[in-house]
Amino acid sequence: MTKRLSLLVGLAVLGLVLVIVAVTVLARPAGRDEQGAAAPTVSRGGAAGDELSNAIARLQGTLGTSPQNYRAWAELGLLYVEQARVTADPSYYPKADGALQTSLDLNDTVNDVARSGMGVLANARHEFADAADWARKALEINPAGSTSFGVLADALTQLGDYDGATQAIQQMLDLKPGLPASTRASYNLELHGNIDGARAALEQA
Repeated sequence: MTKRLSLLVGLAVLGLVLVIVAVTVLARPAGRDEQGAAAPTVSRGGAAGDELSNAIARLQGTLGTSPQNYRAWAELGLLYVEQARVTADPSYYPKADGALQTSLDLNDTVNDVARSGMGVLANARHEFADAADWARKALEINPAGSTSFGVLADALTQLGDYDGATQAIQQMLDLKPGLPASTRASYNLELHGNIDGARAALEQA
């Protein structure tokens, strides 16, 4: 995996983990604490190995008592992708695939996070056509999923569809401007030969 693609995969994992945590918090009854829930540990610079391993262990504990928790399965899959990225150990990819597929088996109706997570995993494996397909499937459920547009943009960029990537990045910028969108916008502008615009996009992040 190239350094730039590795960064984009990490940003996509972060975005999806934060979506899961936000949904979990909103769904939690007031005054109750959900024991065993793992907080997001993926940072923009990559999670520390021990911290990431601890988060995975906490999620495994949660799933030991709540095996039907499709959100936890999705988060576990995403953290396995991040673990593979941080450690450069591809043996985590089958674990990520298994966890994400379990999440989809439990709930494929409103589970755009797991679909998008499969796209992140496919990008990490350089299976870019599959990644684009998964991102589009996620957007069928949630057309306002900014991270899914990021996954789609990464895949289309690697496939050489720069115009398609530009459209996906613009959707991302419109929905949720910030570092993940600006990083992709900068790279896209660079690919189109607009070096000054690429620098400006990063400065606005």
